[in-house]
Amino acid sequence: KQIIVCYIDKNKALFYQNVGGSILQMDFPPDIISDQELTGREKLEHLIESFLETNKLGKGNVIFIYAPDITIEKDFPDELSGNKNEEIQKFIDMIPFEEVLSKVYKLNKKTKVVAINQAIYESIKNIFEKKNFLVLGIIPSTVLAETFAELSMNIDLAFIANKIYSLRQYSMVNDGELRNQNTKEKTGLKKQNIRIYALVIVFTILLFILIILKMG
Repeated sequence: KQIIVCYIDKNKALFYQNVGGSILQMDFPPDIISDQELTGREKLEHLIESFLETNKLGKGNVIFIYAPDITIEKDFPDELSGNKNEEIQKFIDMIPFEEVLSKVYKLNKKTKVVAINQAIYESIKNIFEKKNFLVLGIIPSTVLAETFAELSMNIDLAFIANKIYSLRQYSMVNDGELRNQNTKEKTGLKKQNIRIYALVIVFTILLFILIILKMG
């Protein structure tokens, strides 16, 4: 399977393909994402879907790397006085997104808290899954820069592609959560189909009764 590293910042997304080592760029129009808020969900999903189809990107494994300009982060030193967990929760509660995806990282002698707008991530992830990609996770680039010397000066997408499976441990969403999300989506579709079948049956019965009454 091909591996794609998708590097996302506020204005664009870069797609690195391990097959051939090419990098493709997709720009985000200003009416789709503004100040880290998703202002055009349907437009974003259509943009990504069209981009994947145009560039014949289908199936494979993908990992998302988030640039610093679309994450909200704060470092808490280990020697912080008071209750660090309370301070971390206060920080997360202050984040202005309706849906927040956050992760607490233990790095060196500090705790790094990273948060993103979950709505943007979900929209991008859903389109890739619709195109039969396996989403391996989402990693803040700052975490990689502080963890790997090779990435401290610049984010090397080829390096990330080569280390993709070992880097999954730094994902903001773990394997179990990704599987649960997929299960919830499938369960939701199943429930929706059951409701539709029930409505069709009820409509058919009512129509049958109406025909009988008219004949009578």
